Amino acid sequence: MKIKYGIIALALLIGSSCNFFSKNEKNTARDYDYINEEDLEQGYNTGFPEDMGSIPEIVRPDIIEGKGSIDIYKYADQKVKVEIEPFHYTTLTARITSADPDANLHIAEIVLPDNATVGPFGRELTYELPRDGIYSLIIDENDRGGEPWSGYFTLDIELK
Repeated sequence: MKIKYGIIALALLIGSSCNFFSKNEKNTARDYDYINEEDLEQGYNTGFPEDMGSIPEIVRPDIIEGKGSIDIYKYADQKVKVEIEPFHYTTLTARITSADPDANLHIAEIVLPDNATVGPFGRELTYELPRDGIYSLIIDENDRGGEPWSGYFTLDIELK
């Protein structure tokens, strides 16, 4: 009888572990589209700490044939880091749009493969890529552009 309960407990443990990893193995912002801005404003527990770096910490949009677009939720005072790997491309164009016309957002900087940084930029940028590697776009509020902002925005990327 003890063996039977042990087997059942082991099966439950393995099953719950598999479910946990399958939910968390992706790290695109689309996995978190169920987060409702209204729920956040009313203080409902979404399972994400308010001081978390971003949702998730690093966003990696799908880029197909040099183009990609991703919807991201950003908390007030949060820096969102978007990583891209533009191998064999020489120009990066990025644009931020939001349904909120007063959204205080901009591309603060680009982190180059050698960890050097370039910026700040506005809501749009075109940048000549010096070499292959991983580039990070840091998106946050413009300190001179108003109050901290939270909400959804869309980042469109084009590589040439």
